[in-house]
Amino acid sequence: MDANQQVEEALRNVLEEEGLDAEEVLAVLVRTMADRHVDVELRKRRRRPAWTPGNERTDALVAAMDALHELGHRDAQTAPRRAEVQQTLFRVLTVCMTAAQHAAGLDRDDDSDDDPPSHLRLVRD
Repeated sequence: MDANQQVEEALRNVLEEEGLDAEEVLAVLVRTMADRHVDVELRKRRRRPAWTPGNERTDALVAAMDALHELGHRDAQTAPRRAEVQQTLFRVLTVCMTAAQHAAGLDRDDDSDDDPPSHLRLVRD
């Protein structure tokens, strides 16, 4: 049994021991990662207070999508079914991330007309 099979077997065992449905577990996992993603984005955009230094959190959703994208290509030749599922999971996370961003208003411009103009300027040679 290779490492991937051991991980999958461990997952099945825990789900069975806890009496959990894989679909429900996946939904909770994706929702949790989407919530963290929104929280990180809101803090980046200063719509929520920053964490105290040293307590910053990682955007787990972006990290998961990065791993799925990378391994989906790497596994394409050796494990095509796994690569197909990885690509589907990447798409699922993208759709869920977009929905979470929309619900949090992250897809809308938060600049009001009352704000002072930015200090950016065009520089020409």
